Order: sequence, then structure tokens, then C-alpha cells
Amino acid sequence: MEDIMKKKMAAFLAVSMLLCGQALAADFSNLVIIHTNDTHGFDRRAEGINGMATVSALRKHYLSQGKDVLLVDAGDAIQDNNLVNFSKGKSAIAFMNAVGYDAMALGNHEFDYGQDVLAERIREAKFPMLSANVIVEATGRPLTKDSVIYKKGDVKIGIIGLTTPETVVTTNPKNVYGLKFLDDKATIAVTHLHESALNIQLMFLTVRCVNQFPRSQR
Repeated sequence: MEDIMKKKMAAFLAVSMLLCGQALAADFSNLVIIHTNDTHGFDRRAEGINGMATVSALRKHYLSQGKDVLLVDAGDAIQDNNLVNFSKGKSAIAFMNAVGYDAMALGNHEFDYGQDVLAERIREAKFPMLSANVIVEATGRPLTKDSVIYKKGDVKIGIIGLTTPETVVTTNPKNVYGLKFLDDKATIAVTHLHESALNIQLMFLTVRCVNQFPRSQR
């Protein structure tokens, strides 16, 4: 798994080098990137848990200072806590919509309620839920959007989502039936962004990997 993600990152960096001239000319001084992952539905503030209220406050703080804010999540947001388990992730998407997320990568646990429920969560989200490497075998097409482009201030940003191929063994097999998890889509997605949107000055890769440590050490 580590080797696969290293290869993906290497491919991403190799193609991103093509953008260095534009990136060096860009002014990133006003851009703030806020990144979350593995929230697992712990969205309400409680003892030892910041929750989405803190994420929202942080975003609003930077916006009030006139900053250009990009808010992204690397997945595993809709499963685990009793609240999200009861709603099958609906409450987590509602929280994230209210906070104002710009994009999210599909994590392995986004598949835990099955593909029909995941499709509902994707439709409900006011932000794109991305994965460049999950393909529907019957159509050969991506399960969801692979990438998105935003302009924050004067900076044009391409965001790509990737999902760990280990999803096939970390969720019930019926939840990923008919899907292929590829390890070569990073280069394709980055190249597509580069060709379809000239003058991208920053590439941002949000990757959902399986954590190798037990929860007590996270």
C-alpha cells in the first residue's frame, strides 16, 4: 500500500513539475488551505473533540482577514460515530455543507453503506466528492468526478481525489462489487487537468490511505 501511494505521489509531482514556471510566478501569500481527514462523523463538539464548529470557525477567521480559503477533506467522514451510522452519513454531509467544504476525496469507509447510499451522499453534497481511480467496470467510467478546478483569489487550483485500492478488503465485498480500484489514475487525472485548464498554478492531491496504526495511536 505504501509503495502504491509513493508511486501516485511521484507521478503527481512529475506532472506538476510542468507547472513550475506558472507556480513560481504566482502569489500564494493570500491562500490558506485547511485540510481534514478521518472525522468519522465526530462532527459535534464534545470533550476531546473539536467538531465541525471548530473547522467552521477557523475558516471564517481566515475569511474575515480577507484570506482566500480552500477547505478540503481526505475522506472517511461518513461512518463510525453513532450519529452518522444512524443516518448512513447524511448528517456528516449536512455538517460539511454548512461549513463550506470545497472538495473531498472518497475514503474506504465512504463505501461501507453500499454504492446506492454513497450515490445519495454524493448528490446531497454541495461540494464534489472526488476519486480518480475508482472505475465502474460495466461502463469503464469513473464512479464520481476525478478532479475539480477552483480559482481562489488570483490562484487557479486543480484538486484531484484518490481512494486507497485497499478499499476492496476493508469494506464488505458487496459494497464494491463491479468497481475497479486502479493505481495509475493519478497521472491521467493530473494530465487531464493540465490539458483542459491552462494556467493552473497549484495542484492539490487529496489521498485517502488506510491508516496503518490502531485507533489508539491516531
